[in-house]
Amino acid sequence: MNKKIVAPIFIFILLSVVRLTSWEGYAPMLAITFFAGAIGMSWRGSVLVPLAALLMGDVLMALNMGDSYYQYFINGEYIGIYMMYLVSAYIGFLIKERVALKNIVVGSVTAILLFFIVSNFMVWAAGLDMNSKPYTKDMTGLVLCYTNALPFLLKSFIGNGIATIILFGSYAWVSKKYLVKA
Repeated sequence: MNKKIVAPIFIFILLSVVRLTSWEGYAPMLAITFFAGAIGMSWRGSVLVPLAALLMGDVLMALNMGDSYYQYFINGEYIGIYMMYLVSAYIGFLIKERVALKNIVVGSVTAILLFFIVSNFMVWAAGLDMNSKPYTKDMTGLVLCYTNALPFLLKSFIGNGIATIILFGSYAWVSKKYLVKA
């Protein structure tokens, strides 16, 4: 892969980890792993680099937030979250040969919805909501958990949508400008 394409990806990953915004729920890592898989980066490049960036961000958050964030690791929630990034990269790999606007939208939406479903199921299973009040271990508790998470779903669509547009748009522009020789 051309270095002119890889460098902007890494810069975007680093800026995303630093979180240019404090907007809760803004985490375009799904878009990054989806993009990396779709453009044909190696498995290592499309998964390990974003996961390393995510881990760096999680370590920084743990150092900043203390005990409340350590529960994320102690409860094992991070395992499911990190697995969803693997799924996002895999979805990207599925469209690698057919990168088109429709496939990008469907793949991105699928990754976001799967992440929402799995991550919030794990929150419910861990038993605590954002206010450290326990969710009941029944259908009412599960529905309440998903309902409370709807604002994060909206922010995820916006954050990942913007990131997807930036990544695929930049890639298309760079590809046309530097990779296609007339």
